[in-house]
Amino acid sequence: ESLLFPTHFFVLPVEERVKTMQRTNGKIPEYYDRELDITNNFAVPISIVNMRILDSLGDDDYCNKRFSIPMFNNNKVGLEGGLFKFPTAEQGKKWKGLSVRYHYRTDVGDYDDGGNAVRKCILSLETDRAGKQSLPLIIYSG
Repeated sequence: ESLLFPTHFFVLPVEERVKTMQRTNGKIPEYYDRELDITNNFAVPISIVNMRILDSLGDDDYCNKRFSIPMFNNNKVGLEGGLFKFPTAEQGKKWKGLSVRYHYRTDVGDYDDGGNAVRKCILSLETDRAGKQSLPLIIYSG
């Protein structure tokens, strides 16, 4: 299933906007952190060694301006007890702490998407045993 992200904060449903505005003391947030609910369906423990955002429509860098991955971008994955520690999930279990940060557009001219378009980005997950896996990230404008 694709993960959906609105182009602007005000495209979100009213209930979600109200809850967010209450959490942020009435300030419009610049970004939205979305926890990823991903299960390891392989028969062995799998570690995610890298996550990155790819553009699906050529290399115009649109997707990298919209998304970031705090866990890997801010070096939160790293040494633990002298060993390099990557997020790992056992067979049938979910990876914990995986998230993607979506940066809302700030005005209509920001990264022009041609009006009411849908844009697809790709979240690439590189693993230690199962190669690269991809998840679509869909940006919608209303």
